[in-house]
Amino acid sequence: MVEGLLDRLERMGRKGGWVALGLALALLPVVLGLGWLSAAAEGWSSFGLGFPGALLGAVVLVLTFFGVRLLTQRHYPSAAEVFPPLEREAFARAVRDRDEPVCACTRCRVVLVAAFSTGSCPVCASSVDYYEVDSAEDADMVVMALP
Repeated sequence: MVEGLLDRLERMGRKGGWVALGLALALLPVVLGLGWLSAAAEGWSSFGLGFPGALLGAVVLVLTFFGVRLLTQRHYPSAAEVFPPLEREAFARAVRDRDEPVCACTRCRVVLVAAFSTGSCPVCASSVDYYEVDSAEDADMVVMALP
Protein backbone atom coordinates (compact mmCIF):
# COMPACT_ATOMS: atom_id res chain seq x y z
CA MET A 1 0.00 0.00 0.00
CA VAL A 2 2.74 2.45 0.93
CA GLU A 3 4.81 1.52 -2.14
CA GLY A 4 1.91 2.31 -4.47
CA LEU A 5 1.42 5.63 -2.71
CA LEU A 6 5.12 6.47 -3.03
CA ASP A 7 5.10 5.57 -6.74
CA ARG A 8 2.11 7.82 -7.34
CA LEU A 9 3.68 10.68 -5.38
CA GLU A 10 6.92 10.31 -7.34
CA ARG A 11 5.03 10.56 -10.65
CA MET A 12 3.49 13.80 -9.38
CA GLY A 13 6.97 15.32 -8.95
CA ARG A 14 7.26 18.42 -6.82
CA LYS A 15 3.51 18.48 -6.09
CA GLY A 16 3.89 14.94 -4.77
CA GLY A 17 6.50 16.22 -2.32
CA TRP A 18 4.02 18.72 -0.92
CA VAL A 19 1.33 16.03 -0.72
CA ALA A 20 3.72 13.68 1.11
CA LEU A 21 4.60 16.36 3.64
CA GLY A 22 0.91 17.18 4.09
CA LEU A 23 0.08 13.51 4.72
CA ALA A 24 2.91 13.24 7.23
CA LEU A 25 1.69 16.35 9.01
CA ALA A 26 -1.88 15.02 9.05
CA LEU A 27 -0.79 11.66 10.50
CA LEU A 28 1.44 13.18 13.17
CA PRO A 29 -1.38 13.89 15.69
CA VAL A 30 -2.58 10.28 15.33
CA VAL A 31 0.94 8.98 16.05
CA LEU A 32 1.31 11.27 19.04
CA GLY A 33 -2.12 10.29 20.34
CA LEU A 34 -1.35 6.58 20.07
CA GLY A 35 1.96 7.15 21.84
CA TRP A 36 0.26 9.04 24.64
CA LEU A 37 -2.43 6.35 25.03
CA SER A 38 0.22 3.65 25.00
CA ALA A 39 2.16 5.40 27.76
CA ALA A 40 -1.02 5.89 29.80
CA ALA A 41 -2.12 2.25 29.46
CA GLU A 42 -0.70 -0.45 31.68
CA GLY A 43 -0.04 -4.11 31.04
CA TRP A 44 -0.49 -5.92 27.74
CA SER A 45 -2.76 -3.23 26.29
CA SER A 46 0.24 -0.90 25.96
CA PHE A 47 1.59 -3.24 23.28
CA GLY A 48 -1.77 -3.09 21.53
CA LEU A 49 -1.53 0.68 21.23
CA GLY A 50 2.22 1.16 20.95
CA PHE A 51 2.87 -1.13 18.01
CA PRO A 52 0.40 0.55 15.61
CA GLY A 53 1.71 3.90 16.80
CA ALA A 54 5.29 2.84 16.02
CA LEU A 55 4.29 1.59 12.56
CA LEU A 56 2.41 4.78 11.82
CA GLY A 57 5.38 6.76 13.11
CA ALA A 58 7.62 4.92 10.64
CA VAL A 59 5.19 5.79 7.84
CA VAL A 60 5.30 9.45 8.91
CA LEU A 61 9.11 9.40 8.80
CA VAL A 62 9.14 7.78 5.36
CA LEU A 63 6.63 10.29 4.02
CA THR A 64 8.63 13.17 5.49
CA PHE A 65 11.95 12.08 4.01
CA PHE A 66 10.32 11.19 0.68
CA GLY A 67 8.56 14.55 0.51
CA VAL A 68 11.78 16.43 1.21
CA ARG A 69 13.56 14.39 -1.48
CA LEU A 70 10.87 15.16 -4.05
CA LEU A 71 10.99 18.87 -3.21
CA THR A 72 14.78 19.15 -3.43
CA GLN A 73 15.66 16.85 -6.34
CA ARG A 74 16.59 18.23 -9.73
CA HIS A 75 14.76 17.24 -12.90
CA TYR A 76 17.02 15.89 -15.60
CA PRO A 77 15.25 15.87 -18.97
CA SER A 78 14.93 12.58 -20.80
CA ALA A 79 16.25 12.10 -24.32
CA ALA A 80 12.67 12.26 -25.63
CA GLU A 81 12.35 15.76 -24.12
CA VAL A 82 15.69 16.91 -25.55
CA PHE A 83 15.08 15.39 -29.00
CA PRO A 84 11.33 15.60 -29.71
CA PRO A 85 10.05 13.54 -32.66
CA LEU A 86 9.57 15.41 -35.92
CA GLU A 87 6.60 15.21 -38.28
CA ARG A 88 7.16 13.17 -41.45
CA GLU A 89 7.63 16.21 -43.67
CA ALA A 90 9.92 17.98 -41.20
CA PHE A 91 11.94 14.78 -40.75
CA ALA A 92 12.40 14.37 -44.54
CA ARG A 93 13.33 18.06 -44.89
CA ALA A 94 15.88 17.83 -42.03
CA VAL A 95 17.49 14.75 -43.55
CA ARG A 96 17.64 16.14 -47.09
CA ASP A 97 18.56 19.78 -46.29
CA ARG A 98 21.56 19.27 -44.03
CA ASP A 99 24.74 21.33 -43.78
CA GLU A 100 26.78 18.55 -42.20
CA PRO A 101 26.41 14.79 -41.71
CA VAL A 102 23.47 13.87 -39.49
CA CYS A 103 22.17 10.75 -37.84
CA ALA A 104 18.48 9.94 -38.16
CA CYS A 105 16.25 7.40 -36.46
CA THR A 106 13.30 6.27 -38.56
CA ARG A 107 11.59 4.62 -35.58
CA CYS A 108 11.14 7.79 -33.52
CA ARG A 109 11.91 10.40 -36.26
CA VAL A 110 14.81 12.08 -34.50
CA VAL A 111 17.60 13.90 -36.35
CA LEU A 112 20.85 15.02 -34.70
CA VAL A 113 24.32 16.06 -35.78
CA ALA A 114 26.53 13.04 -36.49
CA ALA A 115 29.37 14.48 -34.41
CA PHE A 116 27.29 13.88 -31.26
CA SER A 117 26.17 10.37 -32.20
CA THR A 118 27.04 7.29 -30.17
CA GLY A 119 25.90 4.72 -32.75
CA SER A 120 22.37 4.28 -31.49
CA CYS A 121 19.32 6.48 -31.12
CA PRO A 122 19.37 8.45 -27.84
CA VAL A 123 15.58 8.19 -27.52
CA CYS A 124 14.74 4.55 -28.32
CA ALA A 125 18.29 3.05 -28.19
CA SER A 126 17.77 1.38 -31.57
CA SER A 127 20.83 0.79 -33.72
CA VAL A 128 18.83 -0.96 -36.46
CA ASP A 129 16.66 2.03 -37.40
CA TYR A 130 19.44 4.57 -36.86
CA TYR A 131 21.26 5.79 -39.97
CA GLU A 132 24.15 8.14 -40.67
CA VAL A 133 23.28 10.46 -43.54
CA ASP A 134 26.06 12.26 -45.40
CA SER A 135 24.89 12.09 -49.04
CA ALA A 136 21.73 12.57 -51.10
CA GLU A 137 21.49 8.80 -51.69
CA ASP A 138 21.60 8.16 -47.94
CA ALA A 139 18.90 10.79 -47.40
CA ASP A 140 16.61 9.15 -49.98
CA MET A 141 17.14 5.72 -48.40
CA VAL A 142 16.32 7.04 -44.91
CA VAL A 143 13.16 8.81 -46.11
CA MET A 144 12.02 5.62 -47.88
CA ALA A 145 12.69 3.62 -44.70
CA LEU A 146 10.12 5.63 -42.71
CA PRO A 147 7.30 3.37 -41.50
